[in-house]
Amino acid sequence: MTASIPKVLLVCNNRTRDQYFTPSDLERLSAFATWEWLRLEGGNAFGPNEDLAAIRQLTRKIGDVEGVVVCHGSPTVSADMMDRAPNLKVVGELEGDRFAYRIDVEAAWQRGIRTVDTTNGSSYPVAEWALAMILVSLRNAGGYFRRIIAGDTSRPPESDFGYIHGELTGKRVGLIGCGHIGRLLIKFLRPFEVDIQVYDPYLSSEMPDALGFVKTSLEKILSESDVI
Repeated sequence: MTASIPKVLLVCNNRTRDQYFTPSDLERLSAFATWEWLRLEGGNAFGPNEDLAAIRQLTRKIGDVEGVVVCHGSPTVSADMMDRAPNLKVVGELEGDRFAYRIDVEAAWQRGIRTVDTTNGSSYPVAEWALAMILVSLRNAGGYFRRIIAGDTSRPPESDFGYIHGELTGKRVGLIGCGHIGRLLIKFLRPFEVDIQVYDPYLSSEMPDALGFVKTSLEKILSESDVI
């Protein structure tokens, strides 16, 4: 007896499909499932598509699928839609940890439907960019770049603090919040031998020792840090 091939519904706008679904990704998906793209325009990065026509289209399409992938343009996959999809096993969100905007997570859990997102996926580039901005800002590299573009290639004066004292090594860095991005930034900062202090009221008691930082108050972060 041949096993049935799962059916997956991709629900997003045209820009999201072009940005996130590469030909190689769709080829990998086609290797184990049949898929269909439901193009819907509307909503925004932080909210679902609330257009009634779009909701009706998704409700009609979801009935015979095993998996749904949503992103910008998709309405919320609601409890009513899940009840109309007896074969639905998983609903995924492409845009970071915002899946609660487009998936009724509680309804999915109650029905044994798995929910997944890409929370960690965007943490790496954001943490790398944060480190880059720290280095650029300490050295005032943006100002030097603008001077060079304007034709001034002279050496900065000795009084320029960023030019003389702009190294990151040995500085005190204060983080406000220590989620996925903050923890990655701590990892990236270690080679610079910085003193890291963190304010986050939701941290577990074990995390400071595990990651090598000091948990402190917001007031101390603001008053004692070289970099925030």
